[in-house]
Amino acid sequence: MSEEVPSGDGPSGVRPSARVRRPRKRLVIVSIAVVLGVAVVGGISALEHVLRTPGQAAADAAPPDASLVTALVERRVLGEPILVRGNITPGPSTKLLPPIGATGPEAVVTRVRVRTGQTLVEGAPILDVAGQPLIPLDLPFPLYRDLALGLAGPDVEAVQVALRRLGYHPTKDGKVGTTTAREIRRFLADRGYSSPSAEAGTKPLVTPSADPQGATSAGLGSAESAVVLPRSLVLRVTKQKSKVTAVRAKVGAVLSAPDTVLLELDGTGPFIALSLTVDKATRLRVGQPAFALDEESGKRAQVQVKAIGTKVGVDSVTGSSGVPVTLSFKGAPMAANDRSLLVEIPSEQDGDPVLAVPVSAVYSKPDGSSFVTVVMADGGTEDVAISADQAIGGWVKIQGDASDALSEGSRVVVGLQ
Repeated sequence: MSEEVPSGDGPSGVRPSARVRRPRKRLVIVSIAVVLGVAVVGGISALEHVLRTPGQAAADAAPPDASLVTALVERRVLGEPILVRGNITPGPSTKLLPPIGATGPEAVVTRVRVRTGQTLVEGAPILDVAGQPLIPLDLPFPLYRDLALGLAGPDVEAVQVALRRLGYHPTKDGKVGTTTAREIRRFLADRGYSSPSAEAGTKPLVTPSADPQGATSAGLGSAESAVVLPRSLVLRVTKQKSKVTAVRAKVGAVLSAPDTVLLELDGTGPFIALSLTVDKATRLRVGQPAFALDEESGKRAQVQVKAIGTKVGVDSVTGSSGVPVTLSFKGAPMAANDRSLLVEIPSEQDGDPVLAVPVSAVYSKPDGSSFVTVVMADGGTEDVAISADQAIGGWVKIQGDASDALSEGSRVVVGLQ
C-alpha cells in the first residue's frame, strides 16, 4: 500500500503533472518486530534447554511412575488337568491254537478260508493244513484221540451232540457205531472232504496218534482204516459263532509249534492302561474325555475313560502302585502296542464354586506366610493374609478369615507396569 500526497507548487513554481506515491513504513516495522519476537522466544527456549541442571535432565528422562497390574477375585470351580503316562495295550481276544496232532514240520498251511471281520461259524472249515481241513466244533474239551469204530467215551458223546446241533443224526449212546460213523462221513463229505473208509480200505487223512501203550488211538490194533474222525481235523471253539478279529495263519506257514496262533476271535481294540493316585482317580468318571499323545510319531488321539479300578494295585508294566484306569480310543486306535504315551485328562467342571485368586496374586513373607495385596476403593492397598495350601489349576482357594476381607470382584495386585 502507498499514501497519495497532492502536489503543490514547487520552488520553481512549476506544478507537477502527476501525484507522488510514498510507501508505508509502519507495516514493515511491525513484521520485523514479529520476526524478532519469534527469534527471541526461540532463543530463550533454546537457552533454557542448554541451562537445565543434571537433576532436571534426569527427572525428565525418568520413566513414569509404575502403575498396579491387578486381577479380580472370582467365584469359580477349581480344577486342573491330569497329566500321566500310560501304555497302549492290545485288547483281549480268544486265540485259536492248532488241534493236537496238527503241528510238525509237515503241517504246512495250504489254504486260508476266513478273513478279518468275518463270522466264524461252527462246522465251517477255516484253514487247510497239508490239504486237510481244520473244522471248528463247539466242544467242552479238545479231542484227545482219533475217533474210530468201536470207541466209546465222553469225547464221542461230545461229537455226537455237536453233529446233532448241525443237523446230523448220530446215535446218542456215546459210541462210534455204524450210524455215528456214517454221519461223521456225511459231515466231512458235505464240506468237500472224504472220511477214511474201513470198507474201502483207505487210509485216514492223518496217521492215527499212538497212545502211551503203543496201541493206536482207534483202539483196534493197527487197523488205521477204522479211524473215522482224526483229532487233527477238529478245532475246538467255545462258541457257535464268533467274530474273526485277526488272522495270523498265512498260506505257506509251517505250524511247527503247538502254541502257534491261527486266529483271534472276539478281540477288542487296543486300550491305554495307567495308574493314578487315589485322590486323582476319585476325580474321574467313566466316559470322561481325554487326549493321548504319541511323542515318537507326534500323533494325538481322542480317548475316554473306560474303567476305573476300586482298589490300589501294582501296574504290571511300570511297577508303580495306584488305582488302575483304562482308556479306550474314540476313533481309530494308535498302532503303537506296548508303547508309552502321554495322557492328558482335562478337569471336569463339577463341584461347588469357591472364592479364589490367581496364584500370581499370592506373595510370600520371609516367615513363609502368604498374602495378597488388595486395592481399596480409595486407591490405597492393604495386605490380607491367606492360606495357599489349596492351589488347583493356577488358582488359590480363599478360606478362613480372608473370606471376610475379600469378595467376588475385589481387585488384587499381580504386578507392576
